[in-house]
Amino acid sequence: MTDSGFRIQDPDLTDPAVREEFINDLSRFLGPYDDPREEMVEALNNALDRGFVFEIVSPGGVRAGAVVISRTPFRLFQPRYHLAYIATAEEFRGKGLGRALLAEAHRRTGRQLALHVSPSNQTAIAFYERCGWKVKYTRMMPAKKPAG
Repeated sequence: MTDSGFRIQDPDLTDPAVREEFINDLSRFLGPYDDPREEMVEALNNALDRGFVFEIVSPGGVRAGAVVISRTPFRLFQPRYHLAYIATAEEFRGKGLGRALLAEAHRRTGRQLALHVSPSNQTAIAFYERCGWKVKYTRMMPAKKPAG
């Protein structure tokens, strides 16, 4: 629980309707930085199987933020975990919830964690830098996905 009465918990996503609501909320929290739905579902399924999924809820029980952490196949080459998604609802921003979620991510992964962030998302980059993260390299991908 945070000082403000918000609490971090593992959501019960066994019910497909609840899982769908989680994805919808996460997409809304991410705004213009969300991914195609099938990619979000794949990351969530990986995290439920081999990583971590948690949320922060308001004192009234409203989901205010969410985290999806996937496990990578690496032990040395890259950190063991990938922070696939971390986001808070716009109406709850500025209350320290993102920092609390990131601290929980560090705790659960033993700080064996990396993430991607869009170069255009300067707000997120500044947040991560304030939390002690640094840009290590720029990730490049093909402009278009191959067919099939």
